This record gives sequence, C-alpha cells and structure tokens, in this order.
Amino acid sequence: MLDRIEFLLGETFVALRRNGLMTVAAVSTATVALFLIGGLGFLYLKLYEYANSIPSRFEMRAFFKTGTTYDEIRKTAEEARKIEGVALVQWIPRDKAWEKQRQQYPELTEGIENPLPDALKIKVDDLSKTESVAAAVSAIPTIETGGVKYLDDLVRQLDDMMRMIRLLGFFLGGLSIITSGILISNAIQMTIHSRRREIKIMQLVGAAHRTIQIPLVLEGVVQGMVGGVLATLLLWASHGAIVRMLDQFSTVSEPGPFPLSAMFAVLLAAGGVCGFVFSGIAARSPLKYGGARA
Repeated sequence: MLDRIEFLLGETFVALRRNGLMTVAAVSTATVALFLIGGLGFLYLKLYEYANSIPSRFEMRAFFKTGTTYDEIRKTAEEARKIEGVALVQWIPRDKAWEKQRQQYPELTEGIENPLPDALKIKVDDLSKTESVAAAVSAIPTIETGGVKYLDDLVRQLDDMMRMIRLLGFFLGGLSIITSGILISNAIQMTIHSRRREIKIMQLVGAAHRTIQIPLVLEGVVQGMVGGVLATLLLWASHGAIVRMLDQFSTVSEPGPFPLSAMFAVLLAAGGVCGFVFSGIAARSPLKYGGARA
C-alpha cells in the first residue's frame, strides 16, 4: 500500500517538474482567480459586518397619528411583524422618548411640552427589503402620512455596493476560475502527451485506468492548492498594506484582523476542488493518448 502511494505521489511531482512552464502558468492563473474571489468575498463580509455593527443607522421609525390608543399600537405592531423582511418591531412610548431627549439636550428641551408621538422601531433582516417594508408600514392606517423615516440613501448605497461586489465576484471570479481550469487541463494533457509511451507500456502490462489517472488528477489538485496558498498570502500582504495605509488617517477605522486560518482553509479547498474537477476532465480517458504512436 505504501509503495503504491509512493509511486502515485512520485509520478505526480515528476509531471509537475517536467512541464514546468505550463505548471507555473496554471498556478499563476489559479492564484489570480482565487485572489479575486477571496478579496471580493472578504470585502463583502466586511460590508455585511459594518451594516450589522451599527444597526441604528439601518433602523426605521414609524410614527403614529396623534390620539392612537394603546390597543391600536399593539395591533399595529403585530401587523408590522407579519410583513416580509421585518426582523424586529419595538414600541417606543412618547414619554420615554421625550425623557431621553431631555437627558441628552437639557437646555434645548427646558420648558417645552412633549411634542413627540408614539413610534415603532423596526429592523429589517435584509437591506434590499428596506423600501418594501417601509411602503408596507406606511400603508397601515394608524401610521402618520409620511411618518416612516430611515436613512434611505445610505441603505440604498450600501445595498448597491454589496450587489455590485456579488456580481463582480461571479463574473471576474468565474471567468478567472474557468481560465485557470483550462490551463490546468492543458497542463494535464501535455503530461499525457509527453508520457504517451510510458502510459502505453503501463496499459500493456495490465495497469488499471485508475492507476494511470490518479497521478494526473493529483497534479491538477496540487496546482490548484498551491494557487490557493499563494492567493491567501497575497491577500494577507494586501490587507497588511491597507491597514498600514489607513493608520495615517485617524478618522478612518481599520478593517479589522485578517482571518488568515479561515481564508487559508477556504482558498486551499477551493483551489483543490478546481484542480480536481478540471484535471479529472482532462484525465478521464488517457487510453486514447496511450494508444498514440510514439
């Protein structure tokens, strides 16, 4: 068993050395593809964390009409909770809201009667649903006309940015993965072509297809995984450079620590799967290459 494993691994690394230039091209392209995917994914997660870390910016207030009773407020809150996209509904009594204002701005509120209406604080579970939730809440009869307030421009901009990142990730990342897969596949085909005499001899002495194919597939897996390692290191170095640059601006918050272990595991696995799939496609039928004339 150990001899078989040693043989398969030995054949894999011999093929990697033999087609050095093609191996470098495949690994480089896989690195770029995984760097783009990892970088865009990291940026998307940071934007998502940013949105969740400051929920007060992404809450909406729904103000009641003057004279709304407690029972009407309770029924309105229950109705708002049934709206698709609503994650939380909380009643803010006008007395408590005014007391908070008086504590924060004692000089401005001194001698003024409470002008605030009762309100609902509403949170959404998805930024893209903010406008539809606001429209549904505004349609409730007990809510004042134009009484739903939220930072619609900020929410819309952030949602647009996250959508753009998703599209870029699918387009650029997908295109790069396909390109790297083609290069990995070509590297495997070159290995098959350069070793067609050896493959033919192995077939003549009774070697199973799996014995011939496994080193070829492992070659692609190694190329993809090396690309994943290099992409992680590039992302780590880029993150460090960005943090050092942001240190010069005291008003800009740092992007936080780089998740090296998690990113390494994800990109290593992604590179391995990419290499496995495309090398498996190239190596699915080495018999026809083995049968070629030497």
